[in-house]
Amino acid sequence: ARKSADKQTLDEVIEDVLANNDNLVPTKDAGFMEPMSLPNPAVSQLEPGAPRTETITVKLGFDEKTEIKAVLGKAKVITYSWSVEGGKVYVDFHGHDPTKSKDYWVRYEEADGITGRSGSLVAPFAGEHGWYWLNVSDTPVTIKLTVTGYQEKMVNYGLLK
Repeated sequence: ARKSADKQTLDEVIEDVLANNDNLVPTKDAGFMEPMSLPNPAVSQLEPGAPRTETITVKLGFDEKTEIKAVLGKAKVITYSWSVEGGKVYVDFHGHDPTKSKDYWVRYEEADGITGRSGSLVAPFAGEHGWYWLNVSDTPVTIKLTVTGYQEKMVNYGLLK
């Protein structure tokens, strides 16, 4: 029997988009100079156009917060880099799956008192994937986010109450 979404572990909920490609073994049809088939073709994706690069800059006063999301299809890829000038922030990097309840989300990373990050994400499901930032400094900060990839769009929620 399947557990309800609120009782499942993260590993049970999120499908491995790489489909255990690190455990590959040669198939019977693999031979000299013949490639081995990957169990999941999502590791290589042909797209109709070049990846898009989008940069968003947000200013936050003391204790102000914001959220910015990339809307991605399942298994679509982004690379990102963000930096903070003027202080430090708390960040929660997470994703929302619209096929689940509106309160359903998964966390990729949580950190406090930092000034930036760079990385990549292969979306485990279609939906919004992004960052919640809270200014934890006594001074205003400026956050600069750059995302490159196959996002459908970026959503800037502005200052949150």
